[in-house]
Formats: sequence, structure tokens, C-alpha cells
Amino acid sequence: MCEARKPYLVAMTLTSSNPFSRRRAARCALLLTLALLLTACRQREIVITLPTETTLELAATAAVLTREAPPPGFERVRFPIIDANLTQLDSYRAQFSFAFNGTFARTPRLASTETRGETTANVLQQARRTVSTISTTLQPDVRPLQLDAVLLGEDPFLVRDGACVTNRDEALLATNLVAGAVLGGVREAQALPRRAIVNGEQVWEYHFTLDDLNLPNVTLGDNSRIVGMSGELWVSPSRNVVVRYYLNLNVENVTLFDEPLPVTGAIIVRYDLFLHEDPPNISIPFGC
Repeated sequence: MCEARKPYLVAMTLTSSNPFSRRRAARCALLLTLALLLTACRQREIVITLPTETTLELAATAAVLTREAPPPGFERVRFPIIDANLTQLDSYRAQFSFAFNGTFARTPRLASTETRGETTANVLQQARRTVSTISTTLQPDVRPLQLDAVLLGEDPFLVRDGACVTNRDEALLATNLVAGAVLGGVREAQALPRRAIVNGEQVWEYHFTLDDLNLPNVTLGDNSRIVGMSGELWVSPSRNVVVRYYLNLNVENVTLFDEPLPVTGAIIVRYDLFLHEDPPNISIPFGC
């Protein structure tokens, strides 16, 4: 029910001694009040049907097209490995990063680590390349590491800090340093009625909670806590892949990448998938 506006512009006095005049005046006042009520309702309806303003979070991600449910079968999704199903595509490029900044737990000593990479793949040719950089202060005197890992069929190749690595097992391990291995993913997420274009792909947003997270490189002990979380997950139903996954965590007394010393601070996870590009030409990395 809409709320009536007070008819301040109308002042009708029923002072006439003629009953007919009083009844006629009362009827006019009633009709005018109803007219004002209808006008208020129409105006209220107009306000309601105006397009909803885009929130700041959505503006940072993409232009929202409309609010609607995803296609049938995609009310819930499961991506415990965030880059699952990429082998179903012809080609792709994925950017990912895992960054921590804070301190060693219960000390003022600064601590940080970052793994940043980009994977390009030509699935039809069974070729994949991951270029990554790893830097950390979780161990003393560790220099940043640069890796160029290529998998051609079943043959791995690795260039580490400009030098070719001839150990096949080490090269194969480096080729598996892809987004899912570093970031983990989301065990289950619920669809939101929100459709958008992200990285050139039509996607829907999904809601997840802290309990839904798969974080293979974050270990919680008895005194560990995650004290804050925000994030977004965008999925392409037509391709059944995650196109964007952003996660921010505030953690206390956790261990990262199986390092022995616990840390406290902020974790930032980023993953973006790009599908509308020419298939890459992947060959043996320079230096091997």
C-alpha cells in the first residue's frame, strides 16, 4: 500500500448550512483525495521500476546486464579446483596470483610471499605453457624464482632463472604449477540472479562461504583463525568453467605452503580466464 500525501493544496470548509452543499463539498473532497492517492501511487511505482544502481563491487568487475537465474543445472556449481574443465576448451589463457602480506605470528617481523603466473594452452595441440614468478620472505635468503615451464604432449621442459633444467621430474612438477594447484577453489557455490560480461564472456555470479573454500596452501592449526573474508566467483555455464575468482582473507596464526612458521596478515587471491583470443603457438622454451 502506498502512503498518502497530505493534500496541502486543498482547503475545503463545510460551513454551509445547506446539507446538500455540505454533502457535495464532502464528495468533492473525497474525490480529490482519491485522485491525489492515485497520483502518489503512480509516482511511487515509477520510482520502483527505475533501473537499480550498479554497486561499486559490480562496477569493478563488469557491466551488469540483467538480473536473472542461470541456465537449468547451474543453480549450484562445484569448482574445488578453480581451473577445472579447461581441457574441454580449444585454447585459453589464465592469469593467477596468490599473495600474502603480514607478519610472523606474535612477532613484529614482516613476512610476505607471492606466486604469480600465466598459463596459455593450445588444447588441440596438447601444448601448455606456464610462466611464473615466486618470491617469499617465509624462508631466509631466498631469491625470487622465475620459471618457464612447457608441456608438449607428455614431454616437459623447464627454464629456471634463464637456465634449462634437464631433470625430467623437476620439469614435470613445474608444468603442473597452474592456478588450481596454487589457489585451490570453491567446493560449492550458490547462484545469484546476476548476469554479466566478464573478460568477454557471459557469466553468472555465485555466492560462497568460508566453509566452501578449498585452500590447499593454507593450513589452520588449533590457534588459527580466519577473521575476515570477501570474494566473488563468476562462472560461464555455456563452457562450464570459472572465468573470474577473487578472494580476500584476513588470517591469524596460519601456515602457508607447508612452511614451519605461522603468519598473520592478509591473503589476496586472483584468477582470470580469457577465452576470446587466437590459439597460442607454444614451442620448447628458449634455452632448452
